[in-house]
Amino acid sequence: MKPLLSDENIRAVPSSRKGTYSMPGMELYNDYYGAGLRRTGESMIVTLGKTVAVSPGDFILIDKNLYHRSEYISKDLVTGSRVQFNERAVKNLIGHIGRNTFEELLEQEYANFDKHSNFVLEGLLNHLFIEVIRGQKKAATTSIPDTVCSDMILTALQYIEHHFSEDPSLETLAAAVNVSPGHLSRLFTVRLGTSYSNFLLNYKIKYAQRLLTKTTLSITDIAEQSGFGSCNYFCYVFKKTFSISPLQYRKAYLQS
Repeated sequence: MKPLLSDENIRAVPSSRKGTYSMPGMELYNDYYGAGLRRTGESMIVTLGKTVAVSPGDFILIDKNLYHRSEYISKDLVTGSRVQFNERAVKNLIGHIGRNTFEELLEQEYANFDKHSNFVLEGLLNHLFIEVIRGQKKAATTSIPDTVCSDMILTALQYIEHHFSEDPSLETLAAAVNVSPGHLSRLFTVRLGTSYSNFLLNYKIKYAQRLLTKTTLSITDIAEQSGFGSCNYFCYVFKKTFSISPLQYRKAYLQS
């Protein structure tokens, strides 16, 4: 999902993917929450602590800084609506009900939002959460305990968050976590659904994406702060990922 614009507090968009879709690896939202209503199709949302089954009619809330990925398990199209929103959009509500209650909300029937009106969207979002608090719709999301979750992978992710700009090798990360490179590599494949090298590359690209939209840093500085060896390599990887150059991406974001 693209970052929110500087003057955006909330954004709603329709979602439609093939039932065979699977996210290449785990991702997290840094500056906003994610929410959505499933209209058709079923999927599994995998986090480091549990796996959640999502069925038609379910409303899902994804917290900030939560590593997650989706696995679609339907033969047909999986459709619904997705919402991105930051704390400014629900500031008054959080102050009223408390952050713990806000972050525990998992389900509520969703409405068709006008994505062109922040004011209307914020009001509707607040209304949805209030309806959940009133108990007019009980959460029906099925949580499947995950016994494979390991403190080791959590430690590895924390290390990456603090050292990704140094472009740490698998061997360096394994030494920091006190495990063999081979075992750590298998953990990434099994738990995160991707190789360590792909995970690190995607993490750096997403960080660079944030710098492009949230700062006025030069492309060279962004490449360096994101852990790329050279500006040319950064531009090559970015264009391969988004089909446009970093500079074109920034211009498109500012004009949207």
